[in-house]
Amino acid sequence: MNTLNNPHDKFIKSILSDKSLAIDYLSAFLPKELSDIILYDTLKIEDNSYIDDYLIASFSDLVYSMKIKSFDEPIEIAILFEHKSYVDKNVQFQILYYIASIWIKAINKNETPKLVIPILFYHGKEQWDYKNINEYFGKIPSHIQKYIPNYEYIFNNLKQISDDQLWALNNQFLASTFLTMKHYFNPHWIENHIVELFTRFLENNINLNQQFIVYTLNFVNINKEKEIEIIDKLPNNQKKEIMNTLERLKQEGRNEGIQIGIEKGIKLMLF
Repeated sequence: MNTLNNPHDKFIKSILSDKSLAIDYLSAFLPKELSDIILYDTLKIEDNSYIDDYLIASFSDLVYSMKIKSFDEPIEIAILFEHKSYVDKNVQFQILYYIASIWIKAINKNETPKLVIPILFYHGKEQWDYKNINEYFGKIPSHIQKYIPNYEYIFNNLKQISDDQLWALNNQFLASTFLTMKHYFNPHWIENHIVELFTRFLENNINLNQQFIVYTLNFVNINKEKEIEIIDKLPNNQKKEIMNTLERLKQEGRNEGIQIGIEKGIKLMLF
């Protein structure tokens, strides 16, 4: 699957390309021993200038660089974020290729390679357990396993994180985002929680509200009756933004009918 044509991939990348949201995400989901030494004010979102054609077609290419505390002076590292909405049995090899590509590009520029820490973010329906590269090679004698280029990665599997834990995140925009992604295959859950999801994320007043509304509406059957029901349940100060977004989606296909307009608007913004 080409993940760049995946609406989940486009959505999460737009969210975590926001520096403040990226910092809140990393500080909440990185292991404590790593998060405690990161100088978050140095975080930068890298461009994809070092990614070759194969990687552009295969990865979401979201990479952060930042400094960490050390005994002498701060050291710069990179964190690679790879998103999956389905089980990819070969992702460990893809990530290794990605890491090596980053290092080779640095060496070609006479730069010191950075330590690259990968994050695999998964929110699909199927069970997916953590697996290292050395597990692919069968029964390799223990005394020669050291020649396998093994590495550790951080596995953020939303399926294994309870709803209560996600609701408890300090950043409620991220809480609503991750809960919607976790339950994307269960539209009834989203329909039953859509008012709470909208209420919580709208409290943050950031410029990504429209993306969240559009992404969420892609998974529910929104008709005029449901639209009115949702809006009526929202706090008064939040109704205007929802109504404006719904009106924009309708306008995208006004000549084709209200419901078709909504669907067309969603597709234009997600795909």
